Amino acid sequence: SEKIKTKNDKDIKRKNFNEQLMNHLKNKNDTNKNNTIIFIRRTDDNGQVKIMGHLWQLDENWTLRLIRATVDLKNHVIHFHKLRKKEPQNHISIGSAEYHVPIRKTYK
Repeated sequence: SEKIKTKNDKDIKRKNFNEQLMNHLKNKNDTNKNNTIIFIRRTDDNGQVKIMGHLWQLDENWTLRLIRATVDLKNHVIHFHKLRKKEPQNHISIGSAEYHVPIRKTYK
């Protein structure tokens, strides 16, 4: 029952995040809104990371390590950076990728 509760909590958090993101995107022409989302994620055994529902291949030598992904909604790009304990101010770029937020139909 604890596992079910944890899974349900994650689902609720994900749903809340998705709702906030969609509300943000609906109002993205508002000049007071920031058009950047920053994610901190850990790469998997293959140097891949899952962000915004997509699996991105980053660096096969950077496995099980932290990265920062900066999603620029205005310019439709995600920038990826390595994060290191030894040099916390130095975030090494490991590439970028084009990303367009999917436009979903809303029904009334």
